[in-house]
Amino acid sequence: MKTLPNLKKFEVEPLYQEKLNALKPQFQNLSLVKLAKEYMTAKNHKDEIEDVLSVINQNLEAINQILVDKMEDENMHSFKAEDGTTIFQKTAVYPKVVDKEVAFAWIKKNKQEHLLSIQHMSLKSFCTELLEQGNDLPEGVECYLKTAVGYRRAAK
Repeated sequence: MKTLPNLKKFEVEPLYQEKLNALKPQFQNLSLVKLAKEYMTAKNHKDEIEDVLSVINQNLEAINQILVDKMEDENMHSFKAEDGTTIFQKTAVYPKVVDKEVAFAWIKKNKQEHLLSIQHMSLKSFCTELLEQGNDLPEGVECYLKTAVGYRRAAK
């Protein structure tokens, strides 16, 4: 194994570790061969579930696109389903830096150096705020708008 620098050992979040500790006794006394078999069984089960989840996510996106199209055709922002759930349209901005040099020049020119250390979600928030205020996007950045559906369940 490759020698790595002296780093701190990764620690799992305490609440999650408590759950893991509760599961460990059922595996603690198994041999390496049996532990490996349990691991592969669990890993294969997880892979199967992820395959099913992938299909579910594709179905959700297809239904979402049709719902958005039909709601736009009907000129509706929201409606109530039979069970009282409110279905509504929501939009999200997805920024992408398409020209780093131009974007960096814009950041420096506009004294926005704090943007150099921001994560994607912060760039998303920054661009959303600019657009909502009617301002131009930073040069070198393109934004895409995605309309999706959301829902609020009826109060019980």
